[in-house]
Amino acid sequence: MDIRVKGDTKLFASIGDPVMHSISPQIHNSIFSLNSLNNVHIPLRIPKNCLESYVICIRGNFAGISVTKPHKQDIIKYLDYMAPEADKYKAVNTVKIEDGLLKGFNTDGYGFIKSLELHDIDVKDKNILLIGAGGAARVLGFEILGLGGKLTIANRTINNAVRLMEELSQYWPRDKISICPIKELSHGYFGVINATPIGMY
Repeated sequence: MDIRVKGDTKLFASIGDPVMHSISPQIHNSIFSLNSLNNVHIPLRIPKNCLESYVICIRGNFAGISVTKPHKQDIIKYLDYMAPEADKYKAVNTVKIEDGLLKGFNTDGYGFIKSLELHDIDVKDKNILLIGAGGAARVLGFEILGLGGKLTIANRTINNAVRLMEELSQYWPRDKISICPIKELSHGYFGVINATPIGMY
């Protein structure tokens, strides 16, 4: 893969902390190369408390960014537009930049549903264990409940699990959602979804 950056090269980035583990730049740059596009995608580590200062640079110099932990929710306040699915999830993983305007989207839910369809997995009326209570967990919780599944949320910080349960219960029946402390988990789930940072380091 031959990447040559020129004055008119379009810049893209994956932002997060940590971010060096991400294979997103590799995937995007391979696609750019295969399609002879004058684009480059780089990893950009941005600590949680530094996002605002970086947004100024991103707005004026980048064509788009992929967003990961811990910025999926914090990025929202800097957006000029947010797509309906991102607004529903209250989380953004993709930002398109046009004429200096930041437009937020979320493709996590779509990707999750497609992966279930690919493997012919039906979660309707099934008990699903969701480990985690952050932005990704919110998206996946929405989709599991939307597909008719039953959700158990387990998180190291129980208050965050309660908050997620309350948010989801605004859209889905409360009796479809429960909480279980991690130390009390047992077997009996149809599937387990890891929506924690485990595996990122």
